[in-house]
Formats: sequence, C-alpha cells, structure tokens
Amino acid sequence: MNGWDMVKPDGLFSTQQERDSYGIGELRNVYPEEVIEFKNHTFNVVHDEDMEELINSIKENGVLEPGVAFYNEDGQLELIAGHRRRYACQCAEKQLPVLIKNITRDDAIIIMGESNLNRRTNILPSEKAFTYRAMLEAMTRQGKRTDLTSATGLPKLRARDELSKRVNESHEMIRRYIRLTYLNSNLLNLVDEKRMGIKPAVEISYLDSSLQKCIWDFYEANEVTPSHAQAIQFKKLHQQKLLDENMIIQILSEEKPNQKEGFRISSDLVSKYFSDCATSSQIENRIIKALELLEKQEKIMGKEENINESSL
Repeated sequence: MNGWDMVKPDGLFSTQQERDSYGIGELRNVYPEEVIEFKNHTFNVVHDEDMEELINSIKENGVLEPGVAFYNEDGQLELIAGHRRRYACQCAEKQLPVLIKNITRDDAIIIMGESNLNRRTNILPSEKAFTYRAMLEAMTRQGKRTDLTSATGLPKLRARDELSKRVNESHEMIRRYIRLTYLNSNLLNLVDEKRMGIKPAVEISYLDSSLQKCIWDFYEANEVTPSHAQAIQFKKLHQQKLLDENMIIQILSEEKPNQKEGFRISSDLVSKYFSDCATSSQIENRIIKALELLEKQEKIMGKEENINESSL
C-alpha cells in the first residue's frame, strides 16, 4: 500500500498513528471556509445535476472520502483535492474532513492533477491542458533539485516519461494539450465547446496574439473555424513572416468541403415507404429514382400545359 491509497474511503477509518506511519498527515474536520481553494486550480466546479446529487448525499450520509490539503507558503490551509466536496459541504452546511499533508507545492500540484484526472469523468480539453502543463513543470522542478545523494536531477525528458505514465497519455497527446495553453482564451473556449478540433487549435497556438485575435474576430462574424489544413497553412506562413490579417480572412473565406450545407430527411417521414430491413443505400437509391420520375412527369405535364395554352 502506498500513501495515496490511504486517502481513499477506508483511510477515513485508519488511526492517526497509521496515517503518520505512511506520511499521510493529520485527519481533521474543518468548515469549508477554513480551507482555501488551490492556487491556480485547473479544474472548474460546476453546480449541475451531479453536484445536486453530491449535496443530497452529503446531507444524508456525510462525506465518505476526505479531501486533501496542506499548509501553504503563507501558513493557510489550502485544498489540494476535494473542491467539489468542499462546495457541496458549503451548500449542505456540513464540515469537510481533510487529510493535512506535510508536502511542498510541487508535490501538491502533482496530487491535485492526479486526483482530478482519476476522479472526474467529463474533463474539458482546457482543464487537461493546464493540468498537464502544471504537472510537467512541477516534475521538472523536482528533478532539478539536488541533495546529498544526487547532483544531476531529473531531465525534462524523464519528467515527460513520468507524466505520461501517471496520466496514461502518450507524449504526443500531452504535447498537444499543453500547446492549447498558448491559445487565445476565446479560441480555447471553442475547443471546449467542440466547435474547433484540437489539431487545428494546436497549429494556431503557434501564432502571435494579434493573429489569433483575427481568427477569433472572423469566427464571431461568420461562425467559421479553421480546418486542420488551413491551420497548418497559417503556421507555415507565420514562420515565413508572410501571414497577416488580410491573408487570414482570404484563407478562411474559402469554402471547405465540410462546410457545404448538407441535406437530411427524417427517417420518420419516409419509413412508411420502406420495409424495416431496407438499408440506407437502398432507401437513398429509391428516393433518387422517385425524384427522377417526378422530374420527367413534371416535364411532360409542362409540355401538355404549353400545348393547351397554344391551342386557345
């Protein structure tokens, strides 16, 4: 068993002596106002249906798993993990059990990242981005420290390896997510809202702030985001110092294949004309044939009308 295992629910029932032996720290019940939020916390606390369920659960059963906190540089009790529980306790007017650990801020950053990544189900790209960046920077700083047994420290590449193992993410995906932290906040919101893909967003992140703002302004006016190919084009032109506002507008004004308006027919409208076993392609082919026949009929009818009119 490692130290982090003791933070899980069964850790609530271990003795203080057991917690001390694992370096877990002191378990204490505090009012939510007694513990401040983690500095530069990379995750959002949202009052949604899941939060309502958590609030009701805490009202009925109390907090089943403690949060984790430490005393920061100013001597304040600062929460590392358990921000949703803290908020729920505020709403339920309950105390929050916390394990107070004697650790550094870099240790706290790593625990904060791991605990949220492991516990949360709906994680925004921006949350992953800033979490990965904070964890990697903390691990790199830890590697640069020296003591009596080591004078070399942990190289940055080793820190990336360690982060990759901890979060179960490839080096390339970690790199992509971290690049998102260099993105205009409005454009980053588009990624969170799935209006723009991660790949084009990564390429755009290499542009300076004025060019990124131009892309955002174009989106506000036209609701058009760059394709991956366009974003790569932007990056190359920027590296060659050839990209300006006019060129961005020109490129974004080009029609992309995925922006051509599609047409769909509800299955409810046509299902009565087909058997249950009809495939999509069979339905499509039959509709096309029906339209072709309709067009021929309309042409015949049009000729007949012209003949009738001329005979009057």
